[in-house]
Amino acid sequence: MRKLFSIIFLLPISVQLIAQSAPKKLNQANWQQHVAYTISVKLDDNKNALDGQISMVYTNNSPDVLNQIYMHVWPNAYANRNTAFAKQHLENGKTDFYFAKPEDQGSINNLYFMVNNAAVKWNLTNDIDIALLNLNQPLKPGEKITITTPFYVQLPKVYSRLGHEKQLYCITQWFPKPAVYDVNGWNPIPYLDQGEFYSEFGSFDVSITLPKNYVLAATGNLQNKEEEAFLNLLAESEAKQFEERPLSSSEFKTVRYLQDSVHDFAWFASKEFNVKKGEVTLQNGKKVATWLFAKRINNSGIDYINEGVKYYSDHIGNYPYNLAQVVITPLEAGGGMEYPTITNCASIDRTTIIHEVGHNWFYGILGSNEREHPWMDESLNTYYESRCTQEKEDEARAKTIGQKDFLKDVFNVDLKGFGQSRLLYGITARKNEDQAGNLPSTTYTDFNYGAIIYAKNPLSFYMLQNYLGNDKFDAMMHAYYEKWKFKHPLPNDFRQHAESFTNENLSWFFDEVLGSTKKMDYKIICVKNNKAKVKNVSGLNVPFSLSSTNQFNTPIKTKQFEGFTGTKTFDITLLLNNNGVANNIQIDQNQSTIELYRKNNALHKPLSVRFLPALENPNKRQIFCIPLYAWNKYNGNMLGLFINNDFFPDQKTEFNFTPLYSFTTNDLNGYLSIGRNFHISSTILKNIKIGVNTSRFGTKSFGGLTDISYEKLAPSIELDFKQATARSLFENKLILRHVTVLENKTSEGYLSNFNNQSISAMDITYKLAHNLATYPTNFKTNLQIGTADYNFTRLSFEVNQGISYNPSKKKANIRLFAGTFLNEQSTATTGLNQGRTYFQAGGTTGYNDYFYDEAMFGRAEGNQQQTFLARQVLNRDAGFRNFVAIGSSRTWLSAANITLPFPFKLPIGFYTDCAYGEIFITEANTNNYSYETKFLAVGGLYVSIAKNVFEIYLPLFASQNVMDVWQLNNGFEHPFNRASFILNLNAMNPIKLAKNAIK
Repeated sequence: MRKLFSIIFLLPISVQLIAQSAPKKLNQANWQQHVAYTISVKLDDNKNALDGQISMVYTNNSPDVLNQIYMHVWPNAYANRNTAFAKQHLENGKTDFYFAKPEDQGSINNLYFMVNNAAVKWNLTNDIDIALLNLNQPLKPGEKITITTPFYVQLPKVYSRLGHEKQLYCITQWFPKPAVYDVNGWNPIPYLDQGEFYSEFGSFDVSITLPKNYVLAATGNLQNKEEEAFLNLLAESEAKQFEERPLSSSEFKTVRYLQDSVHDFAWFASKEFNVKKGEVTLQNGKKVATWLFAKRINNSGIDYINEGVKYYSDHIGNYPYNLAQVVITPLEAGGGMEYPTITNCASIDRTTIIHEVGHNWFYGILGSNEREHPWMDESLNTYYESRCTQEKEDEARAKTIGQKDFLKDVFNVDLKGFGQSRLLYGITARKNEDQAGNLPSTTYTDFNYGAIIYAKNPLSFYMLQNYLGNDKFDAMMHAYYEKWKFKHPLPNDFRQHAESFTNENLSWFFDEVLGSTKKMDYKIICVKNNKAKVKNVSGLNVPFSLSSTNQFNTPIKTKQFEGFTGTKTFDITLLLNNNGVANNIQIDQNQSTIELYRKNNALHKPLSVRFLPALENPNKRQIFCIPLYAWNKYNGNMLGLFINNDFFPDQKTEFNFTPLYSFTTNDLNGYLSIGRNFHISSTILKNIKIGVNTSRFGTKSFGGLTDISYEKLAPSIELDFKQATARSLFENKLILRHVTVLENKTSEGYLSNFNNQSISAMDITYKLAHNLATYPTNFKTNLQIGTADYNFTRLSFEVNQGISYNPSKKKANIRLFAGTFLNEQSTATTGLNQGRTYFQAGGTTGYNDYFYDEAMFGRAEGNQQQTFLARQVLNRDAGFRNFVAIGSSRTWLSAANITLPFPFKLPIGFYTDCAYGEIFITEANTNNYSYETKFLAVGGLYVSIAKNVFEIYLPLFASQNVMDVWQLNNGFEHPFNRASFILNLNAMNPIKLAKNAIK
């Protein structure tokens, strides 16, 4: 399968209850079972169903007596929300099948298993897509039995691989199939979207009946001369584009296919397929027919199929079948999915087609257990796909020296060959979220299944190729193919072959590179007197190379060195040019290893000041300076720069500096943040980030005074906790910071405190989230403790519960809030007006953002009904989306907020906010104060112009006490005058947006 890259419910795969408790063997036996299938099936395109009969001759080549046979009935994976497929699908953040209509689900039934013409007892296991047959008589070694059953498949819509879409049929994993019995016993596995298959080799004789005007493509050799002539005629004809879907013919045809030495059979049918045909000749002279089926077709697809068949045949071993086919379908499980002699892809894309064609070798011919060992299939196959592209790219660049590659030269984006592998691995490894490369497919996170199996591991094989040399590596793989083709090799079979063939100890590769999450990070310390001192920063002991380069960073000479730990000095005399000099000495100059931090791979890196954002350039020290315009109510127009170091992938040290000059206040404002990431190996913690944030902008004081600026300093520590498993949907963090804010007269310069208007407090926040796509939950508790002259202890709790109610990904949300002060609050105005820390019962304004965490255009504006900027509310405390000037609480307050988007495309919905607590009220004439326990509520309609960024709230009803307050304030009589908005400028941070898009 080709994984697309465009984030606790542990998967309850009940097969684990059946699995043997003993450690699994990693060397395959010298025997394997054989299955000969005879299948007849009819397509009913009115009911989107298959009606079939299957006969399987099962040969027991094992030394064991078998009393039971596990049978895969994978269409049942689509029967309900409780299957292993459905649960993993949802766990990976996909909700389309969860909300599938009953008529769009799938199943297999009408099963009546017989063995040697006698009925047997059978039952579905806890995984309803696995059946267990109890044999009437033991099946002894060397004996055969014939298993038969009728079957009826109700086809689902295409949610993964099997299904229908507008009478285009993808018929895959569709018939009852025995589980593999190997050296580890039975391998019954439920159908999954992430994690592919393991099946017995055998032969197929399949007859498919369907309306005559369907174009059919299937595994194996077509036996019907009339159908062959029909396909050839289509291939020679001009492509057709159908304005309307053709009606199905009332006349039916039966098409037969035969194929030996395969372990699966798939077919695809549509009345709108166009056809292209080609041919490729292998080194041994064998001619392979190549076919492309698609609604919209071009000649490029045939070229890509030919390229893939030729490349894999040359580098691994000759293709053994007579034809190779690609069908373009509405695939949902990644970019493509492979079956013997045929594959379906989502588009006519070179990389995807070569990858899927390559699976005829890794999965088709070398039938490893991909569910348990995906590196033996997906990783090896992706390595060859990437190597094919890399070699073609290198050849093209050699012919076009001096020409610009826009993406690579301007934005450092290199997604060709192994470039994408380096990027994806770097994203997850630099966050310390990577996983070892030799795990079962079901243990990987959705992102890591791509970033490790399809990125790090292929790059690791590229590293092994460069270590062994091309000739030795290719000879090793040719021998592996010849030894294990049409068999089921396990990990130790590959390892022992690799080590014995190359006469190398490759434990560094199999145990460390594939078998751990250790990072590779060698660093050049100094180069002096023809000696290079190198430090192994991470401790991963693997081979590396040193290269001498000229002034153009082109390598002069390269030498391979064995790995080491600690610090070591190397003689580099042989790396120098004929004059005994080199411009630079560099580690892994050709980027052929899993080296994670390449900035320290050379001493001399020129400083590059850029005015466009770009990915990290390992050969330069980049500083990004992006011109910036800003504005707020108090500073007016500001011009400045956004300055930062490399930010993608994550850096160990991050800094962002935004100096902005105000032409109104004639002073310098802006932001500065510096952070250091520490990735640790711990059973409790995953990452620690230590940093400091500072900011300065104009504002307005409580008393309405202008000429005020705030200056903020907030050092912080963020602890990111490790979860029980990588696939856990939980995440939790603890953030500790100390916030100091000065509110000064702008005219008196920097750091000049005005009337002690400042705050000093510890701020401790714990966040816990459960990221289930249908019911996401997050919990936050916050403790604020005043320091210096500020005597308050403020504790609050907040829970947000999302509820998905249709497949559009719209979510209703319920927010619950509770807060209390743990000490008596003074009402005096000493230093910071203590009232700004009180819990706000109504809409919270910028006045109450006393930590100055929010970016606002006008944080201290009054007269909400008259001034647009004053209509902005902050979603905190009681969380009211409208202004309710009814008081605040210095004791306790609770609140609930409900958001209910309407179930159609327009971004509007219903909201309501309510609060209950002890409200603190000051009498205007006497300054006396009192407490009243009150309930208040507001609700209405909202428009979400940009979700969680810009939303407008129109109140249509309120509790009587709120209505009374509105009536007392001129201008609040009409609902439009009471309207307000939330503008979350912090969510528009471009760096955060870029990182979150990948998360």
